Amino acid sequence: FHNKWRDIQSGLDIAVDKIEEPKQKIAPVTMFSHDLKAGEIITIAGRGDTGNGVIGMKTQDSHMRVAENRVDKVKNQWLSFTFDSPENGALEYEGMCGGGDSGSPAYIVKDGIIHVVGLSSWQDTEATNWEQGFYGAEDYYTYISFYKSWLNSHIKSEKSLIDK
Repeated sequence: FHNKWRDIQSGLDIAVDKIEEPKQKIAPVTMFSHDLKAGEIITIAGRGDTGNGVIGMKTQDSHMRVAENRVDKVKNQWLSFTFDSPENGALEYEGMCGGGDSGSPAYIVKDGIIHVVGLSSWQDTEATNWEQGFYGAEDYYTYISFYKSWLNSHIKSEKSLIDK
């Protein structure tokens, strides 16, 4: 865990996990270290609760799902986006993470390379009467680039996973 992490309100919602022996061969994904801009499209993945923006989150079946969203803002350690309804300009595969998806990745493709740009952290549901999974909720992800130095200091390998 980040050495200054206390709780979700403190931010710094990031950790590094050492895997001794991978169960299968998985190619590493490059971590994003460039400037992410509002308006860029990201892809999110998770296995948590499912539903839709009208009924909210209803079930959890542990099936992996992916969705996309448009970044609203990037500020310090957070990137955020809103779960838009079709009437409010939703993307074709618009979505957000559900309960049980904390820590799941957000990706972006740059120059044909898939990069991890964020990790699911929390939702602001004030606009939806404190109900998760409804249109209008804001999703907040830990922004990887903010932690470039910290990550590089904790990843023990000959070549850093973070672009320099």
